Amino acid sequence: MTNNLKRRINNQTSRILAETKRVVREKRLLTGLLACMNIGIMSFYTFCDTACRYLKGDIGGIDIKYVGIFFMSLILFFLYLNKKTTVLVLLSLGIGAESFLAGFQVKAGVYCLFCLAFGIILAIMFAINFERKKIYLMVTSALVGLAFFFLAFNGSTTPAFAGENGVTSFGSGPIQVRLYTDYFCGPCRAAEAEMELQLINLLEKNTIRLTLIDTPVHKYTSLYARYFLYILNESQHLFSQAMQARQALFEAAGQNINKPGLLEAFLGKKNYKFKPFDVKPVFRSFDARLKEDKITSTPSCVIIGPRGKETFVGGVNIIKALKSLQETS
Repeated sequence: MTNNLKRRINNQTSRILAETKRVVREKRLLTGLLACMNIGIMSFYTFCDTACRYLKGDIGGIDIKYVGIFFMSLILFFLYLNKKTTVLVLLSLGIGAESFLAGFQVKAGVYCLFCLAFGIILAIMFAINFERKKIYLMVTSALVGLAFFFLAFNGSTTPAFAGENGVTSFGSGPIQVRLYTDYFCGPCRAAEAEMELQLINLLEKNTIRLTLIDTPVHKYTSLYARYFLYILNESQHLFSQAMQARQALFEAAGQNINKPGLLEAFLGKKNYKFKPFDVKPVFRSFDARLKEDKITSTPSCVIIGPRGKETFVGGVNIIKALKSLQETS
């Protein structure tokens, strides 16, 4: 073999190796960027300000959002160590888990756009790192991920007060309005003042029969709902008292007050009196409405009138719907 031929072969080999390294490097970089995107999606999901979505799931008591953030952080760690096989195994496990979660949402008929976006990005990451020669390892890992989530995942799609629940109604108009809110829901708090204004006008015109339903999207909502009912019981269910009490409870939630004693002290400073009673029947009626109206996020509003039953989600949509009722009343 001539020296020229050897040089050409060596040069070609060097180019192939360099190209292979470049492709591998770009795959690592792209996979890392997509992992960061998924961490961002789950972080935004945690602090989103459009509506508080009720689609809950956990693994061993750890919220699925935080599981997703940890999982993507783990992938970033092994990408940094350049452990290609480990990354591929993790991505395969994730594909199995996401297959289960997608099936859970389809079966429940409740979809989370954040979760779906997370799953799509994960699928792209898997496709980027796919290796045909490791197909058996990938299939096995995916099945392990699917089986693990089947056994360990605990999910629910409808809010519930865990055996307790209730209805608080005002007005006697022909149109039914059910307002679902959560004191710890930022979008609910932001829209509360404008919604209150529209509701007062509609009640004064005797256009609606309003039902306020506390919705336990967040951990401490049932505590707040209980004290809201105690205040109403003391104030003889006056609407003005109800709205003032809601404002105080929204304020307390904004301060993250989460213990009965601290909440009582907070309300006491604002001169609220409350009369405790057995709220279980009330909470059960809340549960019935939540299931009947298929509420999965707050704020939500169900209006039953001449156009039938309509559901509006998000403060902007609810306010627009209430304004339209005023225009037609």
